[in-house]
Amino acid sequence: QGLFGWVEGSSSKHAEIKNLTVQGNMVLTSNKNVSTASSGGVIGRADYADITNVHSEVNVTVKRVGGNWENIGGVIGQIYYATNVKDCSYSGTIKAWRYAGGIAGNISSSGNSIINCTNTGTVTCLSTCAAGIVANLSNGSKVVGCVNTGAITAAGNYAAGVVGNCANSEVSNCYNAGKVTCNPAFTYGSVIGTVTNASAVIKNIYYLEGTCDKGGIGSVKDNATQTASSVTAEELKSTDFVKKMNENLDSDVFIKGPNGPMLSWQIVVSVVAPESVEAGKDVTFHIYMNAAGGLACAEMKLAVTGGEITAIQPGSGLALGEDGKFKGENSTMSFLGNTAPAANGILVATVTVRVNDFADEVKLTVSDALAGISGSTSDKNVAVINADAVAVDKVYTVSETEFAPGLYLVTYIKDVPEGKSIACSGEGMLLADGNKTVTLMSSDEADALKNSSFAVSDGAAVAVKYGDVNVNSKINIVDAQIALDVGKSVYKGTETVSVAGLLAADVNHDNVVDAKDAYSIQIYVHYNAFTVPAGN
Repeated sequence: QGLFGWVEGSSSKHAEIKNLTVQGNMVLTSNKNVSTASSGGVIGRADYADITNVHSEVNVTVKRVGGNWENIGGVIGQIYYATNVKDCSYSGTIKAWRYAGGIAGNISSSGNSIINCTNTGTVTCLSTCAAGIVANLSNGSKVVGCVNTGAITAAGNYAAGVVGNCANSEVSNCYNAGKVTCNPAFTYGSVIGTVTNASAVIKNIYYLEGTCDKGGIGSVKDNATQTASSVTAEELKSTDFVKKMNENLDSDVFIKGPNGPMLSWQIVVSVVAPESVEAGKDVTFHIYMNAAGGLACAEMKLAVTGGEITAIQPGSGLALGEDGKFKGENSTMSFLGNTAPAANGILVATVTVRVNDFADEVKLTVSDALAGISGSTSDKNVAVINADAVAVDKVYTVSETEFAPGLYLVTYIKDVPEGKSIACSGEGMLLADGNKTVTLMSSDEADALKNSSFAVSDGAAVAVKYGDVNVNSKINIVDAQIALDVGKSVYKGTETVSVAGLLAADVNHDNVVDAKDAYSIQIYVHYNAFTVPAGN
């Protein structure tokens, strides 16, 4: 089972699956025992196939009734004949019985290869053989240039970050930085769970120290040649370790990443900008991509806080060609063409942002929308200063407790220019106590509030008339009843009572609407008592 149940080519012409990202959930169950399943997030079984640049974000769950339900893969469940898997990734969650791997569950015959693949997903088996790349690797195949950073767990033997059970095959230039967990009574390792053949080629494999309590390989047949080396977190991030990972490879497969070597096909997006900018001025953000090996196309989402995008321009690193094109809009940027191969990054676009007058910082976030850069997000914060090079102070406060059910009091604490008013997130604020500029917001809105959400508007602010809860220019017993209902959570939000009305209900100015306010309004109405602050 999978998006493709069985992909089958021939020895003379391989089937091809490439340039694909799959998302979703698979829940597998039966009403009787299952001996094999061959289920994958993308492909159930593959024979004589070339699988390239395929990325699975599919969560796979096996609800076993009985039998050895096995061969579960984040990308491919089972591989039989002459299948090549290259530049693929898995980033979901697998919960299975046995033989479950982030890339492939079971490679059952010779002549197969898994090259330059990565797993960041979680793999859990209630029985044996769980691994980040391939759970079971039989004779005559190879796993080269692969990385696991996902958590791997098995209740039985052969849990590992890269290969669970390795027969007479090759595992080289791989490393594991994910946690491997198993019952200490069983055999398991950080990189390989077990090697069962003395002729297996195990070379240049590493693991982050502390990822497994039994070291790099659970058991081997040749202690002299079948070894794995541990590295510290600092060594993992170093340029020297990238060089080690590329040793004896035909090309530089690995590039330097933030937490360890990354595969060169993994597009790294970074944003560069000045550390500070004046309020009300323009700031330019430069968007770089490592683009190792080139990139045919990309579409990225752009999000900005503290300002407004005014221009998006192609960068000097794009080679669009005759049929190439670049498109930049307020929320997305896309191009069709190529980037110049470069491990350290090339400029693909510049984004100009006009900084809001009231912002204390401006931030651009770039996130992807296509396979190949799946999951990558980068952002850059720029501090905002005023014309005198003084950092902009916070311009508002939010009450710690609810003012009314589900709502919090937001107070603008700066001086408002004479004859002007303040708008918060596009809505006008109100004057309370003659000098406080206030409004009400839900907790989610208040959490997301930035100084940049405030703006000076023409026209004097409207004052709150305390006691006039239904905002009809009269104060009577109806207002007292509404205030009481708000305090009892009968009236909620601002659909039945306006923001101005809710603020007007707080006649004792303690930043909460409750029975005390209702009583004060009642006293005012019945006795015309001016001792309560029921005026403006």
